[in-house]
Amino acid sequence: MADKSRKRVYHLTSAVCSESEYNKINIKDEYKTSQAGTKYFRVFTSGFVKNGEEIKVFSKRPTNKVRSGKRFLPAKNENDGGVQYHYSRKLHFPVLNDLYSYLSAFFWYLSSKNCSKNDVVFLDPLNVSISLGTIAACKIRKIPTIAYITDVPGCYCFSGGKKMSRTMRASQKANQSVDGYINITPQIDELLNKQGKPSIAVEGFVSEVMADKENTLSGKYGKKVVMYTGAIEKIYGLDMLVEGFLKADVRDSELHFYGAGKYVEEIIEIAKHDERIKYMGCKDNAYVVNEQLKATLLVNPRYSNEEYTKYSFPSKNLEYAASGTPTLTTNLPGMPKEYKDYVFILEDESIDGMAEKLKEILSMPREELHSFGAAAKKWVLENKNSKAQIKKIIEFTDTYFPIKKKGK
Repeated sequence: MADKSRKRVYHLTSAVCSESEYNKINIKDEYKTSQAGTKYFRVFTSGFVKNGEEIKVFSKRPTNKVRSGKRFLPAKNENDGGVQYHYSRKLHFPVLNDLYSYLSAFFWYLSSKNCSKNDVVFLDPLNVSISLGTIAACKIRKIPTIAYITDVPGCYCFSGGKKMSRTMRASQKANQSVDGYINITPQIDELLNKQGKPSIAVEGFVSEVMADKENTLSGKYGKKVVMYTGAIEKIYGLDMLVEGFLKADVRDSELHFYGAGKYVEEIIEIAKHDERIKYMGCKDNAYVVNEQLKATLLVNPRYSNEEYTKYSFPSKNLEYAASGTPTLTTNLPGMPKEYKDYVFILEDESIDGMAEKLKEILSMPREELHSFGAAAKKWVLENKNSKAQIKKIIEFTDTYFPIKKKGK
């Protein structure tokens, strides 16, 4: 067991920042929607604070020249809700930015002023340059590194079975170089952890602030609003959702989309001919959450037969459940069984199957749907809140990477 008389600091290397910083460095609303990873790790860090632990973040901020409107972002420090951020400089030039990011992370963790030998460093290997720099420095100083695997190189949604890119290969190298793993699904361990390194499966967490977001029947839209929020891509089953919704032809119903992606233009074209389909554009997270509270049903139609679904647990399902509005999702293999009592499952992943399921759900009494959503919200807030989930991770690190006593 860890020596609790000696304080440990936890660290995270990732492209994460505070919400206010995110809004500063991404200048247009349409750039502020693709932040699932940022939100995920923001909640991750808050869980350490809630457990009374110190957490420091080394961040390569999630933006680029187009999104920020700048060639250069200076380094800065920020304390947001007890989370200590160090934002490294960003040079928006190809190759140079990656090289600088690698060296910046390397020298940051090489310094004992920033990180002590009894600390633990978590990293997101999808952010390749800073992850590799972090690992290299921590290897020299014998500081344990733990990768949080939220996606797997080679199983990305858009890889299409093609040869892995240089970036994906580098991410895979980072995955193999760490001392332990936090996996978003148990299946990831079977794929990546051939050496049997310490690992734990933690599918995600919800922010406790959702407890204050009241979901009421009186606050709902008058019509039966089915809603999808996130990346607007056909690969996520959105064409099945659109065609299934139209085929269901439920009276006084609408289908709303929030987000950005390649399928947007087609949705806009469909909406021109059928006013029940509405593309609502790109909105910030707070706006989208409030819209989720007003909807009748939230849908995640991601096809479950895709190989990558074994290695991903969509944070969307947790976000949906925490809103208190019922969720319809496919039977994703990475979704633990305990969730299935709190969501509607689309077993027949076809246009006809979607149409029938939407008719079934939308024909239920409003009060029954509301109670179903409320039960899901209560369950995730009690069992999947950031404090409870991060406590598991702290216990994991104490067990496998205990604090060393003086002289050892």
